[in-house]
Parts: sequence; C-alpha cells; structure tokens
Amino acid sequence: MTRLDRREYKCNHCGAVTVISDNDAERLEQLLKQVMNRQAAQSFPSKQQPNSKMIALGLAGLVFTVTLISLATLSSHHGMSSANSSATDSVNPSVDNYFAHTTVPRDRVVVSPLEWVPDGEGGTYNGLIYNHSGYAVSPPHYNLVLFHNGIKDDQSSSIPLLGTLEPGEYTPVSFRVGKAKPDARYELIQPDRIDRSIFEVAPVALQQPIMVHQPNSPSYYLVGFVQNTLKRQFSGGGLVMLYDSEGRLIGSGFGAIEDLNPGEKTKIVMNAFLLREGKEVASYEYLLDMRYKNERQSVSMQDIEQLGSATVPNRIVRVNHAQVVIAPDTNSFEPADVLRGQ
Repeated sequence: MTRLDRREYKCNHCGAVTVISDNDAERLEQLLKQVMNRQAAQSFPSKQQPNSKMIALGLAGLVFTVTLISLATLSSHHGMSSANSSATDSVNPSVDNYFAHTTVPRDRVVVSPLEWVPDGEGGTYNGLIYNHSGYAVSPPHYNLVLFHNGIKDDQSSSIPLLGTLEPGEYTPVSFRVGKAKPDARYELIQPDRIDRSIFEVAPVALQQPIMVHQPNSPSYYLVGFVQNTLKRQFSGGGLVMLYDSEGRLIGSGFGAIEDLNPGEKTKIVMNAFLLREGKEVASYEYLLDMRYKNERQSVSMQDIEQLGSATVPNRIVRVNHAQVVIAPDTNSFEPADVLRGQ
C-alpha cells in the first residue's frame, strides 16, 4: 500500500484507494513514528547499543502490526473507490451528504426494453431502470448507440432524475435522438460500474397531493406540500410517473426543494410531460427522494456500514383512478395556485 494522504492509502495490487477512520490513522501514525525513531537510533547508536537481532525483530514486529492494520482496513472496505475516483469525495460530509460509494453487480440493476416514441424528425427511447441489487444505488448514466443497416448512426446519454434508487425501486430512463428510423437497432452501453449510494434518507411524505393538467398542452403537474417534522435540514426532489389505462408509462417528471429546515413547510411542483399525445392519465406513481444535510465533522467506517445496512421503506406511492384537476387555460397559471387555501 502507498500512502496518499493522512487517511488515504492506495493498494499497489489493484489500484483501489481507501480512506480509513481517524482512530486507525492515529494508530498508524504512532507506529510509523516508533519505527522511524528506532531506525534513527540505529543510525546514531548509544554506548550501550542493544543486540542487533533484537532491533531487527522489534522493527519487524512493528511493520507487521502496521501491515495488519492497513490490510484489515483495506479488506473491509476494498472497492470503496477506484483509482479513477476521488476517495476524499466519497466520505466528505460537504459533498451532498454522500458518505461512501461501493459497487454492486451490474446485472442487478437492469433496464427494461426501450420503447421508441417518435417526435417530428427524431424522438425518444424510453424505459425503466430497476434496482434488484439489495442496496441503495446512484442511478447510473447509460449510453445508447443507434445502428442503421449495420452502420453506427446516432447516440445519446441518459440523465438520472433521482439521486438514489432504493432496493426494489425503479425510475424512468430516456434517450433523446434526432436521427432515428423505424428500422434502427439500438445498443445500450452499460456503465463501467454501478455505485452504491449511502447517505441518510429523510422519511418524508407528500401532503395533499393534487394532479393538475393544463388544457391544450402535454403538461401534467403533481403538486403538494412537504413539511419537515424531523430534527435536521434536508433537500431533495420528487418524481412522478404517469400511466395509461393499460399500465404503460406515458410520461414522467421531477420537482425539487432545497434546504427545508425543521418545522418549515413548502410547496413542491413535479412537472411531467406526456410522451404520446392524446393519451389520458389513468394512474400515477410518485416518490420523494429527500436526504439530510450532514452536520457531522467526520464520518467513520462504522457509520458507513450502519447506514448501508439500514432498511428504507418502499417510497413509491401509487394512485389508481387518478383524479385530475383541469387548470385554467391562461398564460398566467401557476400549478401551485391550486394549493391556495389548502
């Protein structure tokens, strides 16, 4: 292992970077100082020089102890970050409250077959990402490549709507392309790895949800209140997925809130668009993806493991037989206006 910083060590075998806790870092520093002091004593021996064999055995014992601590730390957290990512960001409390990242098998996070929806000269390929890994993950970025008559044509990348996907949850994925043809073939490029996302999820409910539709437009809005009844500040967003009478996904959207303090209440508006014109919303699903602002000065590996093993209830709420409020057909309409007096 090669030391990169006070708490960072790099494995010379696989290149993985790991960050150890403050306690282990202090122990390593003390042992390394003892080794250095003994080496210095050998360079400047006193009149009563101890037996050289005893010195060698003492040094070997210290080095062995240092190695054991380092290997124990690395083996328990191996793969927390690759050489291409920043280990400091993985546990830095100031970076979106992400405590750590480990990977999950790529075949445990799957994408459904994509459906082509034309739109003028181009269109979108749409589907769902399912998390079957058993861990909370950061929804990965996927790349889609189109082929026409065996020749590579257009390509597109997905932008995840959620910051985290809990076990058993799913989220829409969409690829916008401008040159698609009906007989085009697509290939979905898998990410190099899928990171396990560990942070403290704030258990929050959407209050008084109302689905609103503006006439003569593909826009639907899920509006409601979010109240912080907890003891810490949180931020995040809400995702809504629209379905037709056959249960097919026909639209999705997102809305965000920032820095909601304990005791505060705010409105949230999730703006969704229909993928196909003329479809009616028969049901919808939504979830709130909120996370605490981390107030800790440091995060230990024990904290990370405890957070990673915590069970989070299914956050997806399904509403069948959706009641849709028709909004005024005016340019001055604001979706949150329907919440006045609520």
